[in-house]
Amino acid sequence: MTTEQLLDKWQALDPDEQEKVLAFIDALYHQKQTRKPASSLGKKLRKIRQ
Repeated sequence: MTTEQLLDKWQALDPDEQEKVLAFIDALYHQKQTRKPASSLGKKLRKIRQ
């Protein structure tokens, strides 16, 4: 997908939908940044949070 195609799709969304897309991107980015080998305690804490 080209930048132009992404921009066209972005512009077709209403502001609420754009916010949802941004929130999703932020969640993916945060998930990628925090991926580290987890200790058993870390795994248990993540399971509780979910």
